[in-house]
Amino acid sequence: MVNKRYRVNNKNIRNTNVLRSQHGGVNYTVLVAALTFIAYITVRVLTSGNVATVGEEIKDLEQQRVSLQKDINLLQTDIAKLSSIATIEKKAREDLGMVNVDSSMKFVDASDLSRQLAQN
Repeated sequence: MVNKRYRVNNKNIRNTNVLRSQHGGVNYTVLVAALTFIAYITVRVLTSGNVATVGEEIKDLEQQRVSLQKDINLLQTDIAKLSSIATIEKKAREDLGMVNVDSSMKFVDASDLSRQLAQN
């Protein structure tokens, strides 16, 4: 009777082993689940390092954005100053040597001049 119990117990032990199938091979469902879990953990560990890197990049880009916005504001101020009529007139007189137009100046229409020359 002891032998029968031993056989029954041995059979029960073999049936409760989750890593073995009924035929004595490895249970592929458990193996796939274990590999999936390992892959999941690996991805989580690798992406946690990337999150820190992305956070640093976001900070750097935010600083660049603030700096560029300051530059834009300065350039808009310069545009406003340089676009004024007084500044344009000053640059024209000083840098380009232009003069104000007097009312005593007369303009000649080139079409009238060519007609007069044709008649003579």
